[in-house]
Amino acid sequence: MRRMSFSMTLDAILKRTKTVTRRKGWKFLKPGDRLKAVEQSLGFAAGEKAPPPICIIEVVDVRREPLNRMTEDREYGWNEIIAEGLSLKMGPVGFVERFAKNSRIEPSDDITRIEFRYVEE
Repeated sequence: MRRMSFSMTLDAILKRTKTVTRRKGWKFLKPGDRLKAVEQSLGFAAGEKAPPPICIIEVVDVRREPLNRMTEDREYGWNEIIAEGLSLKMGPVGFVERFAKNSRIEPSDDITRIEFRYVEE
């Protein structure tokens, strides 16, 4: 099972308030795929073990869309901030700016929007 890092939104994963994430890649995912949600998945020192997963998530929906859809459609953008488990203080504009900068993309670039649910095992 693949691991997906949630270091920037760890609190929302722990509280289980996050049900959507956006990624630059991950185009291969499909509904039903299960992933191990982890705090960090890369950058471990030689011999260092990765910590256990926080939880298991199951992909519900995957689609490609422009990142700036969140700023072009205000209602959609605010609903997505909630689904991302983020503070409303950030808002869609702040989110798009941060995501684009951290991912080294333009706001008009397509990203992968991944909707998921938490799996109790």
